[in-house]
Amino acid sequence: MGWKASMLIIQNTSGVKTAEEVIEKIEHDYYELAGETTLESCINPHDKSIYIGFYNDNIIVTLDAEYVLMSIIDGGGSIENRLHELCPDGEIMGTFCQSTTNMHGYFLNKDGDRVRHKMVSFEGPRFESGERFEEEIEIYKNAKKDENGLEYWPYGENESGRYEENQLMENFTFGVAKRLLGVQLDHTEGEDLMFQVKFKKFIKAERPTPETEKEAEKPSKNPTASDTSNTTYQRPERTIERKKRTPPQSAEQSSPNNFEQPSSHAEPKPISSKTTPPKPKNENGLNLSWSTIAMFIAGLYLLYKLLN
Repeated sequence: MGWKASMLIIQNTSGVKTAEEVIEKIEHDYYELAGETTLESCINPHDKSIYIGFYNDNIIVTLDAEYVLMSIIDGGGSIENRLHELCPDGEIMGTFCQSTTNMHGYFLNKDGDRVRHKMVSFEGPRFESGERFEEEIEIYKNAKKDENGLEYWPYGENESGRYEENQLMENFTFGVAKRLLGVQLDHTEGEDLMFQVKFKKFIKAERPTPETEKEAEKPSKNPTASDTSNTTYQRPERTIERKKRTPPQSAEQSSPNNFEQPSSHAEPKPISSKTTPPKPKNENGLNLSWSTIAMFIAGLYLLYKLLN
C-alpha cells in the first residue's frame, strides 16, 4: 500500500474540547466548518483545507504536507508556535510521508522548542538535527553500517538483502507518531483511529460582516405555486364525473399527428381497373400440361422397349 500522509499531533494538556477552538487559534484567516469525515479520507488533504480530530488526549491536525516539510527545513513554523500557546505544556510532533519517492520526515517540539527533526528520501542523503528519541532508537538499533558509514537493515537468507533508510518510510513515520498517539496507524491497532474517529473539515472563506450576518438572519421566502410550477410535477385532482365519450372523428377532422381514427362506415375501396389476364387454355383438350403428357409418352416408350 502506498502512503501519503501529513499531520500535526499535539498533547492536549489544556483540555481543549472543540475543533473550533483549535482552528481559531492556528489560523488568522477565517475558516468555516464544511462537514465531517474520518482520518482515512483526510490524512493527506489536497484542497488546502484543515481537518481536526481528538484521540488519546491528543489534538490531531491534518493539513498540506508542504507545511510539515517547510517546518523541518526552516526549523519551525507559525502554526506549531500558536498550538504551543494553546497547549503550552505538551509535546508537538509533525510527520509526513510520500511513497512515490519514499520521502518521509518528522519533528518533535518540547516546551515550544525544536528538539529533533529528520527528513530522508531515495533522492538524497538524510537531513537531521537533534538527538534521536526513544521511538527512533528502537528502529535504528537493528541497523548496520556499510563501508561508507551509511545505515542499512539486512534481511533474507544470510542477510543477503538490505533495506535502505528511505525504504523504511512507514516504520519511521508511524513508529515515531506512536509516541503520542499510542497506536501505530499502519497496523491493526490503528484501525479505530483511522476509520471511526470523526474529523471536522474547515475550509477558508470570507469572514462574515454585520451586513452579511443580518442578511443571513432574514427569514426565507415561502415558495409559491408560481415559483415551483416549472420544476415540480403536480398531479391533477381526480374528479367524480367521467368524461363523455365522443364519436370518432372523420378523416377531415383527424388530428395533425396523421393518426386516422377507425370508422364504422368506411367506404368500400375502389376496385383496381387493372384485370389479371386469364391463363391460356391447353389446346390438347385435356386438363394436363404438355410436360406431363411428354413424360407419359416417354414412360410408354420405355415400357415398350422392356417388353420387346
